Order: sequence, then structure tokens, then C-alpha cells
Amino acid sequence: MSLSHAQKILLDKYPKAKLQPFSNNKMAEYIRNKIPNMLNNVINNDRYIISGSPGKGNWASVPWIAIFDRFITDTAQDGFYIVYLPKEDFSGIYISLNQGVTSIKKIYGADTKEALLVRASDYLSRLGEVDDIDNIILGPIDLGASASRLPSYYEKGAIISKFYDLEQIPNDDVLTKDLYYFIEKYFYLSIKELIPTSASSLEDDEVGLIDEDLRCLREHKRIERNRKLSDRAKKYMVCMSGLWF
Repeated sequence: MSLSHAQKILLDKYPKAKLQPFSNNKMAEYIRNKIPNMLNNVINNDRYIISGSPGKGNWASVPWIAIFDRFITDTAQDGFYIVYLPKEDFSGIYISLNQGVTSIKKIYGADTKEALLVRASDYLSRLGEVDDIDNIILGPIDLGASASRLPSYYEKGAIISKFYDLEQIPNDDVLTKDLYYFIEKYFYLSIKELIPTSASSLEDDEVGLIDEDLRCLREHKRIERNRKLSDRAKKYMVCMSGLWF
């Protein structure tokens, strides 16, 4: 099955599936397993974890399929990551470099949406020039979500995105090219996240290292200091195995 066909199935069949029981539903399994497996075959890089969610215990108003950089996050709750997000009316789907909401809500409470907008603007400034792809969207997106719903936070957390209308889903060549583009930007932003902006933030063992060595060292430290990440990512040390995208 192609990426193009998979997106069309998701947009067309999900609203009908929501009228059915959630447990053991084929569409729920399609989002959890089939689409992630398909994306995994396209990306073919163990640096990335791919996960899909139709909801927890019940249907989500907006299901998602996310691509996590192991060295940034392995959950949709924090960090930043690539995610496919349909509009609530399923008239189309976004691919978006977006942010985890849960950890931000714990810090900012009622001001979470404003914090997401500010953080998205900062991430965008770190990326620099990003208009080298057709119809790129900078900043907030429109999922058609009501203000009280979780997807309304995804709208504000968007850094860069691209929208595919249901009636004009591109072919696999375009979808794959766009996916690689977003992975390239994600990888670039992950490097920016790992390299300090000033000498004052360097640790003793980091002084004097060139950027590439510093990035490798910081990835190593991030894994060692995070037991959960360590268990899942240690064998995939990118700077040691040559798996750079």
C-alpha cells in the first residue's frame, strides 16, 4: 500500500470508524501499526521511533502518527517531533514539525497556548530559511478544532507544516520528498538543541570540542542521564554508527 493511499483511507474511513466500538477496531489498529510500519520502511533509520494513536480508550477527535527523534523525545507529550494531523472534519491532513503539549501545560497552565506560540517562533528562528518547499506553512495551523479541545494546542504548537487536501493528496514521490524535507529540518533543529549557544553553558569535559564532537558527546550524555531513553536508544548511538540522516 502507498503513502498516498494510506492517507486517503485514514481521511475517508476514520469518521465512519468512530461510530463503531473502539476496542479491537481495524481502523485503530491501522493507525497504531500499519501506517507507522509503512513510514518506518520509508525512513529506514533507527534514530527515529514512529508511533500512531487513534486515542486512548476512546476515539480521538484528531488521531495522529508521529515520528520521534530518540535523542529529543520518545513521546508526544514533550519535546518536538514530526506528526501527521488530520483536520477535525477530515477534509485534509497536515504534516507538521510540532511540539509536545502535556509537559508545557504542566509549566504554563492557562498560558500554554501562548507559550507554544512563543516556543514555535523560537524554533522557527533557529531553523532559518525554510521556504524552499511548495506551500510551506510557518507557525500556527488550522485543524478546525474548538478552543477547549487538545488539537487546538497542536494548532499553536506548529513550527512548520504542509497541508494535503483530501481531494488532492499527492503521489508517493511528492509525499516521500516532503517527508524527507521535514526529517532534514527536524534533524537540523535537534542539532541546534544539543549544541549550546554560549561558552558559559559548556560543561568541563565539553570545553574545546568542535561542534560535531560536542554534539556526539551531548547525545551520549542525554542517553546516559535518561534511563528510559538509554534502554531504548543506547544501541543506536548515531554518532558512533554512522546513521546520520
